[in-house]
Amino acid sequence: MTAPQNPITRAIWDGTLPIKFSLDSTEAAALGAKAIVEPYFIEAPRCSYFPLWTSQIRKYFVDMALNFIGDDADIWYDVDGTPLKCPPPLPWPVTVHFKNFPADKLIRAQAIDATQDFFMSMIKEYPNFEKLFESVTNDNFANALCNENI
Repeated sequence: MTAPQNPITRAIWDGTLPIKFSLDSTEAAALGAKAIVEPYFIEAPRCSYFPLWTSQIRKYFVDMALNFIGDDADIWYDVDGTPLKCPPPLPWPVTVHFKNFPADKLIRAQAIDATQDFFMSMIKEYPNFEKLFESVTNDNFANALCNENI
């Protein structure tokens, strides 16, 4: 059964969220920033997942002359001091952290394949996505999430 193609529903599903990623101010000096580090702005699809953006975000801040030695698994996000376990549903300003990973509050992201598997597991908990999983594989999960036919 195909979902009705209400234009408002379609616009919401196909929508994007503006997100502002700012480097945590207490970490900037420790990471070698000599000046104020400008935030990184993206317009992400609603169905996006932050760990899939982490490499791009890390590259931006490292290119701004940060002395970050580590990998994507060390990077985490918060909003108003609360660590994010999932992407925010609103266009919130998000703080990026390269140090002091809160392992007691967050699961450390692993390789991209493990991140995709974790994301798929989270999505499977929602009964509204049953149709999605009839045709989704790990290779096409991102495309399937945003596919117009779902």
